[in-house]
Amino acid sequence: MAVRWASLANVLAGSCCISLCAGWGFFPAGWSSAALRLARVKPLGEAVVEAYVLIQTEIAKQTRVAAELGRIPGVGTAYVLTGPYDVIVRVEAADVDALGKLVVTKIQAVKGVTRTLTCPVLHL
Repeated sequence: MAVRWASLANVLAGSCCISLCAGWGFFPAGWSSAALRLARVKPLGEAVVEAYVLIQTEIAKQTRVAAELGRIPGVGTAYVLTGPYDVIVRVEAADVDALGKLVVTKIQAVKGVTRTLTCPVLHL
């Protein structure tokens, strides 16, 4: 069932239909507009590596770090968390090498970032 909802979100993402369908209660409980914005359709044949990067920051720096990370090309979204990680970002890159370069040269270079854990998305 979750796969069908994710597929539907992919089809509708990027259109005004998301707001309309969410307003009608079309999506299951717990689906926020932010979660729906994460899913989007890519043109056929476009090779993209997607990943979530969990980030630990210096104490009390997570809000500034998330804002700065959100401005980096290739970073789709950045959220402040509670728990062992302070920030999570969703990233896209052309291939695994480009993903590594994005994490090492851009994300880890942000002042206040102390550790990262990259979790590539699998499309099974």
